[in-house]
Amino acid sequence: TVVAKLNNSNRSTVSFTNETTTAVDISESLSTTTNCLPVGTYTLDLSWKDKKGATSTSCALTTTFSILAEEQNPSWDITKKGAEQCLESGDAQIIYTIKVKNIGTGTGSIDKIVDALDSKVLASYITGTISGGGLFNSGNITWELEAEEETFAADQEKTYTYTLVIPKTAFGSYTNMVTATPTTGENFSDSVEVKVDCIED
Repeated sequence: TVVAKLNNSNRSTVSFTNETTTAVDISESLSTTTNCLPVGTYTLDLSWKDKKGATSTSCALTTTFSILAEEQNPSWDITKKGAEQCLESGDAQIIYTIKVKNIGTGTGSIDKIVDALDSKVLASYITGTISGGGLFNSGNITWELEAEEETFAADQEKTYTYTLVIPKTAFGSYTNMVTATPTTGENFSDSVEVKVDCIED
């Protein structure tokens, strides 16, 4: 007689195959896709008796295993867009929108976001307030994120905007690349090219 117990509860669906006078294979699916074992630590005990009902510690096996919670990880997506608007002065305004989203299953954090502006951009082109506390320096707009601002829950998206005014004497193609640096994992980026000409497509 072979008895299988999981955490001291008898298992009634154990199967026995390849039985011989000296050995037998014992198997059971303890956890399936439709009937999963809960997260936790388990002890599996096997014991058997001979034909006369005798048993001993030599006729027993014990093993332990754990079911771990599914690991919840952040995963990232970033998009950048630039929209041109022509001004009455003949200059052009570009409104840039950056969106960072945690498309993973767990909370994550971003240390900073750096938008490398086109080399033709001058500090005087930046008008209005850069959202989210971003600061311009040496050709870059940088968001140093701290506390709640750096935390992204699963499926959470945050938006950052700023505006450039390009003089009509500086029309042309402007390419900017934004890069986000997460607390853990690799940087991720996106870029956008805006053709500034105030000519309708």
